[in-house]
Amino acid sequence: MLSSAKIGRSSWRYYQRTVAGGACEYYAQHGDTPGRWHGSGLTQLGLTAGAEVQERELEALFGRALSPTTGAALGSPWRSDAVTGYDLTFSAPKSVSTLWALGDARTMTEIDAAHAAAVNAALGYLETHASLSRRGRDGVEQIESAGFAAACFDHRTSRTGDPQLHTHALVANKVRCTDGAWRTLDGHEIFHHKKSAGVIYQTALRAELSARLPVAFGPVSEHGQAEIAGVPEQLLTAWSSRTSAVMADAIPTIADAEDALGRPVSGAERARIIKTAVLSTRPAKDAPVPDGDRHARWVAQAAELGFAADAVTDSIQAANAQARALPVPSGWSGTVLRESVTEVGRRKAIWSRADLAVAVAARVPTTADPRLRSAADAVAWVEELTDLAVTEVGLSGAVALGADPSGVTARASDSRYASRELVETEARILERAVTGGFRSPERLRPDFVALLLSGEAGLSQEQGRAVVRLVATRDLVTVMTAPAVACDTLLDVVEVVADGAAGDPLPLHAARDRTTGMTKHRNGLRIGKLSRWAPGSDRWGSE
Repeated sequence: MLSSAKIGRSSWRYYQRTVAGGACEYYAQHGDTPGRWHGSGLTQLGLTAGAEVQERELEALFGRALSPTTGAALGSPWRSDAVTGYDLTFSAPKSVSTLWALGDARTMTEIDAAHAAAVNAALGYLETHASLSRRGRDGVEQIESAGFAAACFDHRTSRTGDPQLHTHALVANKVRCTDGAWRTLDGHEIFHHKKSAGVIYQTALRAELSARLPVAFGPVSEHGQAEIAGVPEQLLTAWSSRTSAVMADAIPTIADAEDALGRPVSGAERARIIKTAVLSTRPAKDAPVPDGDRHARWVAQAAELGFAADAVTDSIQAANAQARALPVPSGWSGTVLRESVTEVGRRKAIWSRADLAVAVAARVPTTADPRLRSAADAVAWVEELTDLAVTEVGLSGAVALGADPSGVTARASDSRYASRELVETEARILERAVTGGFRSPERLRPDFVALLLSGEAGLSQEQGRAVVRLVATRDLVTVMTAPAVACDTLLDVVEVVADGAAGDPLPLHAARDRTTGMTKHRNGLRIGKLSRWAPGSDRWGSE
């Protein structure tokens, strides 16, 4: 998964004052290897990809908006409330961390390499799609840049001491644009592509691990994550104490919120409550533990739960052998296209390329497929299939709707799409509405109109006009509010008028002998109270 947080100047000061050595020391102290630089934008700063991150470099870039090598100003200085960067945290599935914790030296090395390759691939995806800035008054124009400068720090434990392989990628909020000027990133693009980058990280990690180790993966969740097959569920639960602590704090709060609101909390409300619980339950980072001591502790913990390290390894290898005995799927690309468009259309009526990339990445197979042997292979396939899906309607069923700009500038991410089925359905509805396929107002008899507006029908002029509109409108749905008694009267009159609109008029007093409900008339009119409507059906229920 991928989580994100903004880094501000106040955050920098917090690290300097509370953690010896500042922000760099905070990340490096609790990491297992020195921080490393990543990104295409490093050359503009005189830095080298893969080189060790120095504290003075991090402070210059994030704290002072200066070049880490020359000390030159990188555009405008930071304001006191500026966002100086983004902390993007890539976390491996718990089963991957578990195998790393119980594995031998080779297994640990291969997992480290696979994780690093997946992080690099996901950051590369973000650079391709989100390394953009804005220029002009009020940021009226979006402009490309030379790429990110990111400081990556690897951690292998959670705050509660459980195995948790994750990387903090600190992306600087300064990029050199194609016109030579230094500007801040367009943060909208970062967060727009965050979910797809997270799922791509998971896909790339599965490809790398499937090629490097004898592992297979279970089903992919809706979040694009899959666990290694054969890892005991009880062990995953036991080493998720941080998650358990967060949810133990969040669940009562969610329940209280639902009681107060009188409804279930929305997805966004639930996310905010959980985020608050993450912060309120966060323990201090433990001091670093030597690799040997840490490994021995985890092996002992697993044994206490009844899972010897060798037995877990054997279970993983058996699951892998069973998966690899299955034939390699053929022609899966077309299936991925169609299923991805169907899935994203089920979740959203209108969606973006990033939304589709999430669905595609979650469906790209890795196990036993010779075409997917690395993180680079996985990302290339995701990009190719996503591009194919939005250009080849005949294959995928996706239809381009054009850009839907928001704010002061059009963005690269503004292009929107929908499923062909939805577009065709909307076209049919529109055609029927425009051509009068629902009703024919011109057939409403003039004597009806005159009678209703004269007051002789026992209606006020306003009520008469309401009846005329309800019967004669071409609208698919017309909603009218009125007091209970008046509503019953109007519905009765509408029913009689509709019955007689195309033929001989019926006496209006006949309505008094009718039971108001949903009735289908010769002109296609359906009437009734909303309180009697059964959602999701074409029937009326009892009040």
